[in-house]
Amino acid sequence: MTRRDNLRIRESFLIPAGKPEVAELLWEDVDVRSFTTRLTDDGMEIAGEMNVFVMYSSTEENSMAQWYETTQNFSGKLDVAGCTPDMISYVKYYPVNSNVEVKPDYDGENKEVQVELVLALDVKVYEEKEKTMTLCSRLLAEAKEKQVDFVIFPEMTLTGFTLNPETYGEDRKNSPSMAFFREEAKKNHVAICYGLPVYENGIATNHCIILDENGNQLADYAKIHPFSFGAEAKHYTGGNALQLCEVKGVPVAPLICYDLRFPEIFQIVSEQAKVIPVIASWPTARREHWMTLLKARAIENQCFILGVNRSGEGGGLSYIGDSMAVSPTGEVLAHVEGGNGLTIVDLDLSEADAYRNSFPVKADRKPALYHTLWEENIKQK
Repeated sequence: MTRRDNLRIRESFLIPAGKPEVAELLWEDVDVRSFTTRLTDDGMEIAGEMNVFVMYSSTEENSMAQWYETTQNFSGKLDVAGCTPDMISYVKYYPVNSNVEVKPDYDGENKEVQVELVLALDVKVYEEKEKTMTLCSRLLAEAKEKQVDFVIFPEMTLTGFTLNPETYGEDRKNSPSMAFFREEAKKNHVAICYGLPVYENGIATNHCIILDENGNQLADYAKIHPFSFGAEAKHYTGGNALQLCEVKGVPVAPLICYDLRFPEIFQIVSEQAKVIPVIASWPTARREHWMTLLKARAIENQCFILGVNRSGEGGGLSYIGDSMAVSPTGEVLAHVEGGNGLTIVDLDLSEADAYRNSFPVKADRKPALYHTLWEENIKQK
């Protein structure tokens, strides 16, 4: 939603003791130094600081011109029907009028300065999805221009990670997010991997979806390991199946965030997959784990691991990004910290086959034995 409005600010202050009282204002300047907003239900709270400078002649004989400068806090409220605290606001402000007058203070001295400032406001309020859709569209258009084959976005792409699936989750039979990405894939003729919170029949699941360049769905993976430490498991049900698809003829298996800590599923999908995207909302506090595990999974599975992580702030946590592309030998092909942008990596997919043939680690794995040992260990407990 977009609207224009005015904010009228009225503040007053006293010329301090030790300075003469005002005979006449010679010059004044009022300037906004800081300006912040906070959305509420159907409204916006505004706070800031304004700098006030006055030059004046005093009532004392033969006195030179006097001046005084101060910073004053101000606050105000604006009615914005339909907005909620979880939306995003952008406000452009500029002064249209200011007035400074001097009145007698409580002692009768001409020392009380009254300031009135009128700010014109251009207010834009977005839902998070709407803002992020605009960013995704821009990045996908850039990808088309640069002839990119496959674009990967972070976990829960349009909403950011949320523990409110009842509010932000979507039914796949009528999902605005899925429709958006289908159209973007077709429009830009690029394959897309994105994240989506799903809420169907009272059950929430965390998904990673892959589309081909015509908008056709290739894979729909539900995260097997909800992050119990972060309460995700209280709000989301874990999936029970892995997904494998071909993107431009390349075997790809998507996984999500906390899955990275469970090497077993990587070994399973890498029997066929040459590329494993891991979309994530992995916080800065555990960034060393993220980077180390991405490299470990690439080396263990002798495949390309593409870790795509969010950046910014959310849910009281900070995210630096650290998106990485890692080769089958563990070489970091790209590493991006912070910000939102398109990073392009060229993958030589023959490298995975060549490395597996020259160093056949997978041929020495004994999954049937591991399974037997696992069951025996459980029985002993």
